[in-house]
Amino acid sequence: MTGPVTGPTTGPTTEGSAPDVPAHGAPVPGVPADGAPVPGVPVQGAPAPEQGASLSDGVPVPGAPGAGTPLPGGVPLPEGTLLPDAPVPAGEYAAARVAGGLVFTAGFTPRAGGAVLAAGILGAGLSVEDARPLAALAAERAVTAAREAAAEAGVRLGPALSLTVHLAATPGFTGHSRVADGAGARLRALLPGPPPARTAVGVASLPSGAPVEVTLVLATEPGEAAPESAGPGET
Repeated sequence: MTGPVTGPTTGPTTEGSAPDVPAHGAPVPGVPADGAPVPGVPVQGAPAPEQGASLSDGVPVPGAPGAGTPLPGGVPLPEGTLLPDAPVPAGEYAAARVAGGLVFTAGFTPRAGGAVLAAGILGAGLSVEDARPLAALAAERAVTAAREAAAEAGVRLGPALSLTVHLAATPGFTGHSRVADGAGARLRALLPGPPPARTAVGVASLPSGAPVEVTLVLATEPGEAAPESAGPGET
């Protein structure tokens, strides 16, 4: 027969359990309960915080919806960085041509991930704020086509001289210039020189139901440009 056990103890225990360990299912101090939100970690299914979507070089586009935000027409922006589709013609025409020291581009719509990001009509469910980042994306695609054409001709791309922005809009829509500013701001980030001359025109419809189409005329400079990567896509 043994005598009583003497010495320090850590508290009452039961057979098979460790001292100071909470029972199964009991909360552990400092550790969130199962299913509880963890600080700094978004809850699954909760709306993402507003952020500026970025184009291929990671520069935020003012007014752009955050990644995953559905645009009018139900098409969500791709998660993460937006990668504009490469300027591959969708018909019997060139994406861009060099002539007389100038680069002339085809009209480019806002395509990424193999599709137009949003279809719609300005003034009929599509706002200026929706369309500005789409104009910026279309402008970037036009610049990419111009760079590729300039590289093939052995010259370097210079500043944009002329910017034409076609907008699918209702007859009463009057925000053409504000939408076109999205394309102009993108050109400033991509090209040297002063801003181009610009025309913004409202039309009844555009290819693939796109709300905006951008066309550029650009100068060239002597010197060889670095080649741009290519991929699938349409203008």
